[in-house]
Amino acid sequence: MRICKLKSLQNLYLLLKCNVSQFLTRKEVKKPRENNIFYQNLVKFPRISVVVLLTVALAAVGLSIMHAQIKRRVRIGTSVLARNIDIQHVSATHAPDIFDEIGDKGLLPPKIVHILIDGQMHTHLAYPPKHMGYRRLLKQLGYEINEIDQINATEEVDTNSISIEVSRITITIRTVTEPIASPENIIENPQKPKGTRTVLSSGSEGLLEKTFRITAKDGEEVDRELVSTKVLQKAEPTIIEIGTKVVRPTYPPSAACAKWDEAIDSATTDPGARDFLHFLSRCESHCNNAAINRTGKYFGLFQFNKTTFTNYGGHDIFDGNEQITLALDIYRRGASAGQFPACWRLYNSSK
Repeated sequence: MRICKLKSLQNLYLLLKCNVSQFLTRKEVKKPRENNIFYQNLVKFPRISVVVLLTVALAAVGLSIMHAQIKRRVRIGTSVLARNIDIQHVSATHAPDIFDEIGDKGLLPPKIVHILIDGQMHTHLAYPPKHMGYRRLLKQLGYEINEIDQINATEEVDTNSISIEVSRITITIRTVTEPIASPENIIENPQKPKGTRTVLSSGSEGLLEKTFRITAKDGEEVDRELVSTKVLQKAEPTIIEIGTKVVRPTYPPSAACAKWDEAIDSATTDPGARDFLHFLSRCESHCNNAAINRTGKYFGLFQFNKTTFTNYGGHDIFDGNEQITLALDIYRRGASAGQFPACWRLYNSSK
């Protein structure tokens, strides 16, 4: 039976070739076996033979398409069952699209698409077309996706699945107000002692408006950008007067100071020298002839270092009377500013 059909198809081809040639060129071509009944019948109707051939060809194409569609659906159903997927998870609206978009996918099974969006997990079966972005795929599956939403996707070949995570990005504009601290205008008064502080005029705080662009990811703030600022109320300055006059420090009376004051008065009758050495003994050592500086470099009543004390002819650095003699000699030479710089400045600050 199959051989007969094959021969009939061959005869049909030859017959078509013959009749088409006759119909178009009106010339004879090689004819098939003339004793074939199928041929003899069709030769009588050359135009009908063309229609018959086209009908048979279209029928063959239709059968081929039907066969492919049936085989494809069987393959898809087998894939669904093999993966134990709940078919209810496939959107009823988009299920036809899954099968319609199979065109260039051949007989490959659909992909399992896991979508995490708005804190919920969804599962779909889909045939993502070639060169389709995940954003477009999500929109085709019925999800509302904004242009600024973040989409992270991973494809797993072994499980033939796609995992998509959608992060909602929102941008809001927020305006806040902040106080502006009152600035301080400082006025120096050399007639007032150093360290004194007097408020001449109290200022007032201002008000500043700030506008921010806030970016949030799934409801949590991830970025804050300052867009603009505006002064709603200007701050008024506070005017403060401070004293800059250095005042000679005062020292409480003591028996030790009284003793060395008497020694100083016995060494000189110059009131200027007496006044300076009285002050110097208190400033340098608090009238302690055995004092040693915490650095270990200066000693005695006037805190000489050993090199200077020796250069001026001193012998016992802890002898208060000897230090009075040397300090008086330095004062008379006008070298007190270099030898006792800190106490010299304090002594002269009140003059």
